[in-house]
Amino acid sequence: MTKDNVCVVRDLMRSLAACLVAIALIGTTTAAQRRERPLMPVDDAVKQPEFFTFRARLQSAVARHDVEAVVGMSSPGIRQSFGGDGGAASWRRVLSAPNSTLFGDLAEALALGGTFTSADQFVAPYVYSTWPEDIDAFSYVAIVGDRVAVRAEPSARSALVTTLSYALVPVGSAGEKDGMTEVQLADGRRGFVASRFLRSSVGHRALFSKANGQWQLAAFVAGD
Repeated sequence: MTKDNVCVVRDLMRSLAACLVAIALIGTTTAAQRRERPLMPVDDAVKQPEFFTFRARLQSAVARHDVEAVVGMSSPGIRQSFGGDGGAASWRRVLSAPNSTLFGDLAEALALGGTFTSADQFVAPYVYSTWPEDIDAFSYVAIVGDRVAVRAEPSARSALVTTLSYALVPVGSAGEKDGMTEVQLADGRRGFVASRFLRSSVGHRALFSKANGQWQLAAFVAGD
């Protein structure tokens, strides 16, 4: 092999090595970009002390399962669905039902903060009020915790796949099993998360409004 040929081969090898390094860097960058979309918690209630105090009193009544106190802090025409259900009498009846889960549902919604849509309206939880318009509310759920474990199988003793904090993830095809729900990660892997750390945008939400200078719970609905 001539000296010129040696130089050509050497240059080709250097070019090949540079290409391989570039490909590796691109792969690393792509992997690094495969991150779940965040949905960070927000609670604007502190911006209006009057509403913050009202919500605190409502949360206390909910914790006590005080039906009359909750009804008294609600609108006379409070909506409970997108159909014909509504009004104080119906609200009192469903809250008083022996098998009702509404106190727990309402407590969870209020605990997750929310945002003002105007000076006289507040919506909770933040998972509903700040949900991105380009994310399908029926196929995605929000992780509502910090460093939530994602397990290989639907068991708290299963191998840890990763952890997620306040992120949006698609629901996996396996759905829920033994209190855990399958989710799909941005890198294509799948795992199971304790369902208590997941929240749907179309789950229960509370809508508050100010009428005659007083805050009240105007609606507590679920669905779309």
